[in-house]
Amino acid sequence: MKRNQINRLLCVIIVFSLCTCVLAGCNSQNSTSQSTTTAAENQNQQEKESEISDQTSNTPMSEDLTFGLTPFAEQQKLRIAFLAGALSPYIIAEKLGVFDALNIDVEFICFSGGPAEMEANAEWDIATAGAGGLCIGTTAYDMHMIDVMNYEEHHSLWARAGSALAENPEDPENWKVEWVYASGTTCQAVLAVGLQNVGLSLADIDSVNVDLASTFTVFDSGTGDAASTNPFQSTYAEDGDYVLVGTDISLGFQTPSGTVTSQKMLDEHMDLVATTVAVAHLTNEWIYASDENLQQAAEWFYENCQEEGYNCTEEIALKLTEWYHGPTTSEWINSYIETEPDDSGLYTKRELLKVENDFLDPMDFFISEGNYTPENREYVLDNQLVDSSVAKAAKKMLDTAGISY
Repeated sequence: MKRNQINRLLCVIIVFSLCTCVLAGCNSQNSTSQSTTTAAENQNQQEKESEISDQTSNTPMSEDLTFGLTPFAEQQKLRIAFLAGALSPYIIAEKLGVFDALNIDVEFICFSGGPAEMEANAEWDIATAGAGGLCIGTTAYDMHMIDVMNYEEHHSLWARAGSALAENPEDPENWKVEWVYASGTTCQAVLAVGLQNVGLSLADIDSVNVDLASTFTVFDSGTGDAASTNPFQSTYAEDGDYVLVGTDISLGFQTPSGTVTSQKMLDEHMDLVATTVAVAHLTNEWIYASDENLQQAAEWFYENCQEEGYNCTEEIALKLTEWYHGPTTSEWINSYIETEPDDSGLYTKRELLKVENDFLDPMDFFISEGNYTPENREYVLDNQLVDSSVAKAAKKMLDTAGISY
């Protein structure tokens, strides 16, 4: 009996030992599996955090992408009109995610030129336009110019290679040819300045008036002897068989593009308008903060051109972004606060805002060409349609939030 008991006891011990080994092996496998899973999860998390860090490392704003501004409690809707082929800080801000973070639902509406954009003012809440659109918007539709989005450069005048104008642009007679340009735009103003520089006016030339977006295409196809192009089209003309005979820079003619809105929007949605325009100028500062940011802005500008079907290359998008000269937040606000006499000495009822003189530079040329009258000029100034209320509201908002600019 004792031997049988011992045998049974040995069997129990052996079985128990085998079970223990099996369980130990299972636990070891589970532990290894859990360790491997945890390591993979940690790696994925680290990769996600690294990706987020890379995306925001060059972004001088808070993690919620608000630039430090307070998001709206209820979603706001805003329709922003812009011109095809023009870099817009509003679009860059949208692609950054700023408007989503501020609870603003933005709809972008594309136009080919300022005159058509102003005529369709019922379709948008705020709009960006060049000098031609700003003049039409304020004089014909009582729109308020609330900022300068960009001081445009590289509007250019081109002659065909081998022509008398190309060979000798100093001779006024050589300018009396057929010019292709978009009427009522900054391109027309720059051409008028170029003609005045040699003692002529638009009345001394033959004109082929075209839509702004098609100016270079029409000229490149063989129409006309010379053309006035916007910065976008100038990049194509540089690569063609054309000779540069003048630019806004060489002529000393600085032209602002800016944002306009209606009195109704200012009366009913001042906080929304002030926040949106402030975002545009804070976005300018983001673009200028680093070469990486500028490169990213150029990529987004290129994407937008593709979305709108505008003929652009990545190289052209980068060049136009490098040319972009949008005021910083402080430059925008100061230009709407600082005053000075009318550069021309015509308006003496009060000193003008600095930005009003900027606005009058192209308008006075349009007046000299008969597009507007001195009464139009006085009307804009009397009614303060170059309006400082948005800049002042934005200044108060930024100062209250403790945002440096």
